[in-house]
Amino acid sequence: MLRDAAPNLLSLPHAVGPLSPSDSRRSPLKFAYRLLLPLLVILAAVASYTAMERRLGILDPNRVIAIDDFPEISGIAYWAERGTLIGVGDNGEIAEITLQGKVLRKRMHRDRDFEDVALLDQPGLALAIDEQHNQLLTVRLADFEIVAQAGVPNGFSLTRHRNKSFEALALTGQPPRLVLGNEFPPAVARFGTDRIAPPHTVLLGARSISGVLPGPQGELLVVSRENGLLLLDADGNAVGDGWRPVPYRFFEGAAMVPGVGLVLCVDRNPGILLIFSSLQDWPALRHAFAS
Repeated sequence: MLRDAAPNLLSLPHAVGPLSPSDSRRSPLKFAYRLLLPLLVILAAVASYTAMERRLGILDPNRVIAIDDFPEISGIAYWAERGTLIGVGDNGEIAEITLQGKVLRKRMHRDRDFEDVALLDQPGLALAIDEQHNQLLTVRLADFEIVAQAGVPNGFSLTRHRNKSFEALALTGQPPRLVLGNEFPPAVARFGTDRIAPPHTVLLGARSISGVLPGPQGELLVVSRENGLLLLDADGNAVGDGWRPVPYRFFEGAAMVPGVGLVLCVDRNPGILLIFSSLQDWPALRHAFAS
């Protein structure tokens, strides 16, 4: 009985498997369906991933640019006068970098560990923070010479661990007030204009802090290499739902470049610039966090 049944099972016309040319002529709709089904599955997967990104609030860069000669870059500032970036690094480097990743000039300061940089109101000067010595350094941009140095106001510190202290630096408001971001414990400290009173310190729910960028209305964009980006208003409150993930690690400094967008630097070898053209300016950034 089984021997007689086997030929009947095998003789079924293509019960499974691809259609033959003759079958396709007899059933064109079925043939087209089989061709389109994989494409429909892929499109559905892409749509699902995009929707998930939207729910999670993931911020994707529009461009990723390798810096040609600057490994372990840790902080950037936009130099509007020249349309370039000033970058600092863990190995004591200070450099001028184009938005295409080309290093125009660079100077090394041995025994320094620069973590962040901000331009001063005085033309041609910048302020950098040296984590190794816990110092604020005034740098002349013409030749990257260190022309002045000072300790953190009143010796303020949130940790005794020298290499887990201030990683971020910003100047906000008029007259400019100093803002320091502490790596661990993760916190942002805003100093008064006299820098004498204890700073207003906000502890943040993050694994670490690696950068801070001031906005025109007193807000601060906080950078964490593990958690992503957080926007704080002038009172230190989080805007929107809090941290927004970025699909990269090891990013540290941030700059807002008019007409280009938000730029983050990545502390790798080679160093990397992440450009978020969709976040063109501070209004766009606020909208992204609030939505």
